[in-house]
Amino acid sequence: MHSSPGAAGIVLLLGACAFGHSSQASQSGAAYREPSAVAIGGLAVPQRDAAKVRVDGRLDEAVWRDLAVYDDFRLIDPDTLAPGPLPTRLRLFYTKRGLYAGVDMAQDPATLVEHLSGRDQFLNRDFFSITLDTSGEGRYGFWFQLSLGDSVSDGTVLPERQFSSSWDGAWRGASARTERGWSAEFFVAWSLVSMPKANGQRTIGIFAQRNVAHADERYAWPPLPWSKPKFLSALQPLALRDVDPRQQYGVTPYLSGNYDRLAGGGAEPRAGVDLFWRPSSNLQIAATLNPDFGNVEADDVVVNLSNYETFFPEKRLFFQEGQEIFNLGDKNMRLLHTRRIGAPAMRPNTPEGIALSGEGLSSPADLVGAVKATGQRGSLRYGFLGVAEDDTNFAAYHGDA
Repeated sequence: MHSSPGAAGIVLLLGACAFGHSSQASQSGAAYREPSAVAIGGLAVPQRDAAKVRVDGRLDEAVWRDLAVYDDFRLIDPDTLAPGPLPTRLRLFYTKRGLYAGVDMAQDPATLVEHLSGRDQFLNRDFFSITLDTSGEGRYGFWFQLSLGDSVSDGTVLPERQFSSSWDGAWRGASARTERGWSAEFFVAWSLVSMPKANGQRTIGIFAQRNVAHADERYAWPPLPWSKPKFLSALQPLALRDVDPRQQYGVTPYLSGNYDRLAGGGAEPRAGVDLFWRPSSNLQIAATLNPDFGNVEADDVVVNLSNYETFFPEKRLFFQEGQEIFNLGDKNMRLLHTRRIGAPAMRPNTPEGIALSGEGLSSPADLVGAVKATGQRGSLRYGFLGVAEDDTNFAAYHGDA
């Protein structure tokens, strides 16, 4: 037997950035005006009790009735910035647990386009999406998309339009057909997203978008078409009070087993644990011991006859969370490619006349454990990732055997 030592990889990245802050104010039916400063820090979203709100897509609870309606949705595709031909009425409120959004969209029911799909599948269908700048300063955010029929997509966004769908969050959303079109409800927990620490009042940004598939049009509030250079730093500010997610922790143990008939290794039990701790809204620590990624979606089969290596995206949730911190801001440059972690070991040097079994050369390396910390302090956002791989054993035999 030949043993190849495992590797312990540690990545530490520190970065600081500053972005401008802008807001928008316009009145329904009036000509669109460029963003202007808002002294009060943004729209004052009301705080309510959501004990009786059921996220089912129907805005029939009493809490939705007395809320302000944001209906100045403008055409951004095509980017004429004219008022949207179909009425779109958005309502917002929040609790200490999270943000609620309800939207009523008028449309001829015969023209509704509904296509069901798996998560993060981008099809031409009727959908409504919300993007939140939880940093409040245009540094990072999250987007949540709900299609008619309850298919969902989500991800992260970095300045100004660097969207990624590699992040999946446990938010809630539901849609429903109505007599005059369709409606949707969203709930995004504050504990789900990264937020800087704040005392008293904080400001976040919001961008709401509606896709009308049959007309191939998109409406948005505030109207930020792709022809404009600014996006994340130009979202509509929302003023919130007393939003400070409490300390959270979680422990998830697991036990599994496998049986390898091909190699004749017999049964092999496995046990491990995932740990999560968020001491404050601006710091999150996650760790895993003897992780099991057997439930991860398989990669697509790719036949690559070129001279370039095939790129496979990261699908393991532990490595997806907070991965945007380790990006340089250029989607064509990747400082950290986590798919290298746990990849098959490099072929070791062997004495003359000794051959290696192909099984060890293609099997991924087992991870002993990993720890990750992400956070923000003032204008500095930082991340730490450490991983330890187990040794890889190769079966060796004489070449003439």
